Amino acid sequence: MNTAEAPQMSQTSVTKLLQGVEQSREGFALCDASGCFIYMNAEHLRMFGYDSLSEVQGRPWSILYRDVERAQIEGTVFPEIIGKGSWTGCIMARRRDGTLFHEEVTLSMLPDGGIACNCRDHTAMVELNRQLVQSERTFRGFSDHLPQGVIIRDTAGVCSFINRLAAQLHGGVLRDAVGRRLEDVLPEELSSIFCSRDAQVIAQQAAVQFESECHLAEGTVTLEFSVFPLINSAGEVYSVGTIWSDATLNRRHQKEIAATVERQRELLRMRSEFISLVSHEFRTPLSAIQTSHYLIRKILGEVAGTKTDRYLTLQDQSIKNLCDLVNQVLQLNRAESAQAGSASSVEKPALILNELIERCNDMAQALRVKTRITLAPDFEMTLDYRLFRAAVENLLTNALKYSPPESTVLVEANCRDEHLVIAIVDEGRGIPAAEQSRLFETFFRGSNVGGTPGTGLGLAIAQRAAEFHGGRIEFESTENQGTVFRLHFPLAGSTLAQPPADPIPVDPS
Repeated sequence: MNTAEAPQMSQTSVTKLLQGVEQSREGFALCDASGCFIYMNAEHLRMFGYDSLSEVQGRPWSILYRDVERAQIEGTVFPEIIGKGSWTGCIMARRRDGTLFHEEVTLSMLPDGGIACNCRDHTAMVELNRQLVQSERTFRGFSDHLPQGVIIRDTAGVCSFINRLAAQLHGGVLRDAVGRRLEDVLPEELSSIFCSRDAQVIAQQAAVQFESECHLAEGTVTLEFSVFPLINSAGEVYSVGTIWSDATLNRRHQKEIAATVERQRELLRMRSEFISLVSHEFRTPLSAIQTSHYLIRKILGEVAGTKTDRYLTLQDQSIKNLCDLVNQVLQLNRAESAQAGSASSVEKPALILNELIERCNDMAQALRVKTRITLAPDFEMTLDYRLFRAAVENLLTNALKYSPPESTVLVEANCRDEHLVIAIVDEGRGIPAAEQSRLFETFFRGSNVGGTPGTGLGLAIAQRAAEFHGGRIEFESTENQGTVFRLHFPLAGSTLAQPPADPIPVDPS
């Protein structure tokens, strides 16, 4: 269209047009045929940091660009404008203060050789694009290094994303699957597995997990799947994601572990039954020996000489030691083979402790060891009576055996930190520091026990009994100064007859 054919505009229309241009949120400028500005609207001025038209009017367009951009415009942009009549693109521009920004610009040739310019500050969009590219690169790098396969599909089943591991599935059939449906790429058996939960996920807007055996090109494997919906801000599912991993080795290992555990359980059961059988078989002849020994001693009476009496005493002690060993082995076997709750009952710990202390009074008097006891308030708790009793009895008898005459053994029971804590404190030989790490080994006895009889099983029994109840055993010991053992039993499920308070002293007599 030439100038003569251009529609004529009234002055009013021209005024309104200029007002619209001035109010535009897009920069607009006109250059004459020599390349100098003859007009620039308010947005264009603001974008480049100028205050009024007079500051740019009559000046060349090149004031808005650096040398490198001027060369680009003159070398590539102007020839395209001359050839096509216009050019649109993004170029780096310079504000009045020298700062740079990305300018999205459209340049159009005017009939008189001038140029019309429409432009916008494109910096925010360029930065956003840069961030999007970086985010996509990061996501791609992350997903490609995952040990799981990842596929994202739209609700129509068309793939929009596939990570590196997924692309290798079934000999690489998914390498070119973006933009295609899985049904068109995978064999029917596989595609049905991958797509079987899509409708459910879309309908329920919730993830599902499942496991399936798949026949792939590399063999039969067990895959674990997690299928989940991608939901937009409007609450609508727009895509479905699938993550899967090869669980073949895990399942195989789990089966092997389960089989090993079962074999170990059977061996433990057989060992427990064997120990129990042998120990009980020992008891029969031991009972006969004890009875015979008692009768012999009674028959001989005053007739027995000093030497015979000494042999009988030695025999009596040996029989007692052997009985103790059998009983200790049975206790340890019970502690190791017992299952939680197998023989638990509601008991009063204070009552059991009093019974044990009374039972050990004769031993304490014979060894000339004093006892001092403080017990927690009376309450009930669920425990295995025999194991609980064995744990405390072994610690108490050890404390008495290894304490010097006229020393004191303290037995204290308190409710603390939701545990029943039983402390047994002696002033005895203590445990050598180098041997303390082996203290709970079966049949281990310290190098300083001397001739004191023992089996080396008592502490192992106490530890197993505490662990059976979900508790623990702790100790502190200094050689030749004494030892403190603490048994911790959880109070969960206990019924206090009254709230825990300060310990109540108990007269050991």
